Amino acid sequence: YIIPNLFDFSESEIAMSKQRNRSNIVFADPTVDFVFKKIFGTKEYSSATIDLINSFIEGINVQSVEFLNTVQDKESKNERTTIVDVLAKDDKGNHFIIEMQNAGHYYFRERMMFYASKVISKLKDLEKTDIKCLT
Repeated sequence: YIIPNLFDFSESEIAMSKQRNRSNIVFADPTVDFVFKKIFGTKEYSSATIDLINSFIEGINVQSVEFLNTVQDKESKNERTTIVDVLAKDDKGNHFIIEMQNAGHYYFRERMMFYASKVISKLKDLEKTDIKCLT
């Protein structure tokens, strides 16, 4: 894949990369949140997203993806707004939530189920929903 050009990143994102690797060398580390989102969450690099999905889910053959809003607004004052790294839909209507985690999180599985429930609740045709969770 062609890694995003450094000029596509803001000055603050480049500074964070330099600080993280403790040098003046700037590189695109895909485990860093903003780099991951740039590579796998933008139309410009959609082929990387398609290959990622196809490599993790056996028997699926995604040909194209549409990137959706990653912010799921709360529907009541007691809920929380959720933000996922990448939310995409393929040409068959399948939805994919893609999260990069580079550290252990105790409640990661529960958080992913909550994120999925927010997306599923917005789908119009629930009886056709086939849920697969890969962790």
